Amino acid sequence: PGPAFLRAAPPSRRKRRLLHHNQNRLRPVSCRPAAAAQGKALPLCYDKRKQENIRQLSAKQAIGSRKGVQKMEIHESAENYLEAILVLQQKNGAVRSIDVAQHMNFTKPSVSRAMSLFRQNGYVTMDRDGFIELTVSGREIAERIYERHRLLTDWLIHLGVSPETAAEDACRIEHDISRETFDCLKEFFSKLQL
Repeated sequence: PGPAFLRAAPPSRRKRRLLHHNQNRLRPVSCRPAAAAQGKALPLCYDKRKQENIRQLSAKQAIGSRKGVQKMEIHESAENYLEAILVLQQKNGAVRSIDVAQHMNFTKPSVSRAMSLFRQNGYVTMDRDGFIELTVSGREIAERIYERHRLLTDWLIHLGVSPETAAEDACRIEHDISRETFDCLKEFFSKLQL
């Protein structure tokens, strides 16, 4: 065996665990046969769990891509964006994201993200120069909300509320009021003005 100082010291507990782990570790396995069946090229997988996770993720992505883009639900904030675009178009003619950001006191990245979602869902279009146009469905929503806003503001002013407060309150009410209630208010207000 030779002198003691030349003999290798036994491996520490940590080294033994690492050696044991590396011996039991799977060799790189290609996911490519499974991917080829799905028409996708995937990277090499180094263990079965990772391989299974990649396979599951690919299946979910394939299912999601078949469904297509889901329509976004129009909530108060979306209605406010569309209404702002309509108001700015009537006021200035052409509208850009920066105009909407300044009008609503939002950051440019927030407005850009919203415009991206509106484009994906077919509510607005944007040309190469960044000018925003409402589509038919976007204009329909914007005009409905803006009509509510104007009528509710006029009605509150008629009741004696200051114009600033009336505009703020109308902005809150316009999103929550039902179509039936709004139609009754509209009819009642038109009779008052005769």
